Amino acid sequence: MLTLACRSKKHRASRASATAAALLDGVNAASLALMAVVTAYLARAALVDPLALALAAGAGVTLLARPRWSSAWLVLGGGVVGLVSGRV
Repeated sequence: MLTLACRSKKHRASRASATAAALLDGVNAASLALMAVVTAYLARAALVDPLALALAAGAGVTLLARPRWSSAWLVLGGGVVGLVSGRV
């Protein structure tokens, strides 16, 4: 809790400086772009057949429709589909 309070004070102090605020905005934008590129590379490597595409689409729709569901159920469901299809 103390660490969080110290970070909060440092964060406010760094945002008070225009230069530090611009630097933090740039770092945030760069990290977001890096995550987007890595996600695209991983998707290209993982989504190689119709079953993988269907599982990804189903998982995405499920997460958007039921955001409170645990993603562990999606992993379990994907494993079951893989076992049933004979791909695992």
